[in-house]
Order: sequence, then C-alpha cells, then structure tokens
Amino acid sequence: MCYGTQSMTGSIVASEYLKSADGLRLHITRWDVNEPFGTLLVLPGKGEHGGRYGQLAAGLAACGWQTWGLDPRGQGLSDGARSRIGSYDEFLTDIAAALEALGREFPGRPAVVLGYSMGAVTGVLAALRWPERIQGLICVSPAFVIDNRLRGLAKVFAYLGSWLFPQRIVASGYNPAAVTNCPLEQQQIAADPLIDGTTRPRLVVELHKAGAQCLRLAPRLAIPTLILATAFDRIVDARGAQAFYDRLPGDRTLHWYDDQLHDLLHERRSAEVTGEITGWLRERWPGA
Repeated sequence: MCYGTQSMTGSIVASEYLKSADGLRLHITRWDVNEPFGTLLVLPGKGEHGGRYGQLAAGLAACGWQTWGLDPRGQGLSDGARSRIGSYDEFLTDIAAALEALGREFPGRPAVVLGYSMGAVTGVLAALRWPERIQGLICVSPAFVIDNRLRGLAKVFAYLGSWLFPQRIVASGYNPAAVTNCPLEQQQIAADPLIDGTTRPRLVVELHKAGAQCLRLAPRLAIPTLILATAFDRIVDARGAQAFYDRLPGDRTLHWYDDQLHDLLHERRSAEVTGEITGWLRERWPGA
C-alpha cells in the first residue's frame, strides 16, 4: 500500500508497506523526488520511527537525493511487539527488504544508509553483509558502545534477564530531555504516539553484542563512511564512535558536535548537521 502528498520541497511524501522475509509488514516513509540521483535509507534509533526525518529529507531533496525512512519491526507503524526480538539478525531481515525494494525501483543508483543510534549498528552490519547494495554509510550518535548504561550489576541483570526472562518489559519511559536540548523537539517527541521507550533484556544484550561486532569488523568496511557524534551524549558511550573511526581502513570522516545531546538531527543545530550530510554526499557523488 502506498499513498502520498506533495511536500513544500517538491518531493512526494508517501507511506508504503514492505514485507519482510519472515512475513512482517514493515512501514516506510518515502520523501521521493523526480529522477533522484540516489537514495538515503534512514534506520531510526530504538523506540522511534522513520517518519521523523522530514527536515533532513528536505535538505537532501534540494540536491537531488530522496529519503526513505524505515520503521524496523516493533517500531513506528511496522508489525511486531515493541522492542521484542530473539536475535539482532531480525533487524537485518528488515533492512534487506528495504534494500531489495530500492534495487528493484532504482537499479544502478547509489544507496546510502544513515543509521541513528541503534540504527547505526544495524547499518554497519548490513554494509558488511551486503557491500554490493550499499555505497555509503552515515552513523549518527552510533550505539557501538553502551557500557555507560550497563555498569556493574546492570550488565549482570541484563545478561541474566536475557536468559531467564528475555522479553519481560524492564523499562517503558522515553525522556525527551535526555536526547535533545531543543524545547520544540522535546514537545514533539512527548506528543508523538509512535515514540516508545519499551526495553526488554534480550534487545539490550543483542545490541551490546552487535555493537562490539561492529568495532571488531570495522577494518573490513570499505565504503565511504561519515560519523557524527557528540561528547555530551547521555545515551551511548561516544568513545565508541572514535574507536570505530580509528579502525576504518578507507574513506572516513568523523565530526564532533559540542553542547549537543544524542539526537543530533533533532537538536538546536540540526540544520548544521543536515548541511554536513549533504556536503559529504556532494563530495563523494558530485553528479548530484
């Protein structure tokens, strides 16, 4: 199913459902442009959704790129219980469906994956698994290291819980002030019924292990990679961004933002972040 409206930027804002290999309906918000040079596939963070990236999409549309925002299973308008997975590979099943749709509809055009927080972990693992399908990678506040949230007994509880009661809900709150300093964005997050803070032990442990895998396998990542991070991050350990950058072998860029919190694309300087992304895309794909 697909329906759409014309946005102020001239792009078409559409809503579409894809089917995952294991039978789930996955929702995608599409900001399409006529004859796009390429597509930015957005993988949102834990508990949020791909429909939040209209401002980013507007900036990209101005230079000929379209944006697709994927709701992974259990998030946004996609099927699945909130934050319920058995294995992190299930998220790769979701991105595979989106990449296949892109390949069918826009063969031969570059596909760049932007992953935010947990989505950056998914994006890296996808790029390692399907390097022929992904031409570039952007990691925003990547959750490669979350040991700041798993200190002492918290880590023991998470791993023990993943074994004994993997799908028990151990937290449900989503604090907007922890991810952005912008009052307007805080209000919008609080009012968004599709943003959810449900947390289960299995997801936490799978993310922790997947982030470590990203660092371990980073030397194999051969595509252009942009990393955007802030040392003021309260959600993830920002040192993971530096560690990942240090291990990358090829075209790599790391940009640090001062006085910003975790959700850089919904912060006070979000326009600057969008400009960094569009500039990076133009440099690497100058035909756009």
